[in-house]
Amino acid sequence: MKAVKVTIGEKEHLLALTGEAMFEIEEKHGSLSELFNKIEIEGRESFQIICETVELLATHAELARRYLGHDPRDTIKAETIRALSQPKDTLNLVDAISRAITRGFGRDVESEQGDIDIVLAELNEKKTQ
Repeated sequence: MKAVKVTIGEKEHLLALTGEAMFEIEEKHGSLSELFNKIEIEGRESFQIICETVELLATHAELARRYLGHDPRDTIKAETIRALSQPKDTLNLVDAISRAITRGFGRDVESEQGDIDIVLAELNEKKTQ
């Protein structure tokens, strides 16, 4: 499974679009396209949606890690994202959401901007311990 790294409050988090995450987004926003329409508009409501979407994608990335047999890690909550994010971080969060969704559909190539394979990352981590 592919995921995207995003740094929030000096801590890295993984974001992943799973099938369940996609359905949750569609139930809440109507479609993935509508999600992006909502987060394009600047303002408090848009920022709220961005933070909630990051929380959702981070939660599903963590659930996938656990299902694959990795040790549990804490997930980030929308309220924490709101508290730790500065206005300049908003574009990075939207970019991470976009890359995670793209990766979930398998439509892009490997990138050096934080796209990782969860299984390979965990194997490499275990080798260095």
